[in-house]
Order: sequence, then C-alpha cells, then structure tokens
Amino acid sequence: MKKTQIDLIGIYLDETFPEGWASQISYVTGEEEKIMLKYTDAFSDFEKKVLYAFMRSILSGEYIIRLNLNNRIELLRDRLQIDLPAEEREKVKAEIFKRATFILDHLDYTLKRYRLFIESINNQYSLSQIRYVFNAYDIKGIRKIRAIFKIFMIFFFQLQKQIIVCHMTANA
Repeated sequence: MKKTQIDLIGIYLDETFPEGWASQISYVTGEEEKIMLKYTDAFSDFEKKVLYAFMRSILSGEYIIRLNLNNRIELLRDRLQIDLPAEEREKVKAEIFKRATFILDHLDYTLKRYRLFIESINNQYSLSQIRYVFNAYDIKGIRKIRAIFKIFMIFFFQLQKQIIVCHMTANA
C-alpha cells in the first residue's frame, strides 16, 4: 500500500526524534553552541519536510481518496507524546527540550486542525442533499502558532473557503 503524506510525517518524526533521543544528547563543555546549532538545524529541516508533506497532502486530495486518513492522523498525534525529562539542570538540554516540545505541540495542533478540515469535507460530501454547509473555526490560536505551521494553516483555510464556494455554486 502506498504511503500517505501523513505516513511520511511519521517517518520524519522518527528520523528527528528517534526513541531515546533525549537521553542521547551529549556534548563537551565549550561546545554548547555547536550542539544547539545541530538541533536547531534538525528541527528546522523537520518543520520544512512536514510543511511540504501537508501541502502535498492537500494538493493531491488524499484527504478525499484515503478513507482512513483521520485514523492515521490520530495515530500520529498519539506518537507526538514524547517523554522528556520534567526538570533538566543543564541549560543547553533544557533549551533543546523546550524547542522540541514547542514544535511537537504545534504539529499536534496542526494535525488536529487538518483532521477537522477532513471531517468538514467529508460532511459536505455526505450531506450533499443539503444546499449549504457552513463551518466555523476559531482562529484566535493561529496567531500563537509557529510561523512555518501558520503558513500551512492559512493555506488550508483559504483552500477550504474555495471548496465551500465551489460546493455552494455546484448546489445552486
């Protein structure tokens, strides 16, 4: 079976945050900047790959074709719960964990919104006898989301507006 873009996000997650990654962080005193740069680059690459996967998912229409995409999204969201040490005395590790948590929280938020988008599209198709279908989203949280995920959120809100307009026009 061909992998979905959501499956690819899971692969990127495993590459960037393999099991036990947090306990494997080590560095020599004086190389704090070097280790921070390493993780900053890795997190940035992860975000870019995830953004492109989301875009390909939407543009390919896999949310319409793949009936179990919402299940895959939920399985991926469950995997985002990575155990990090609650208290880290080393400043560098604490900062890396803080950044990782921040990115994973925003990915979870984006996946949740994408799942809601898919549900709204499925409802529009399954309720095709209804002439107009309206959905509302709270966009207050979008201001707080990380910039790279914000690009995706704005993109699919605009796409959803276009789909609703096309749906309403087709039923007119």
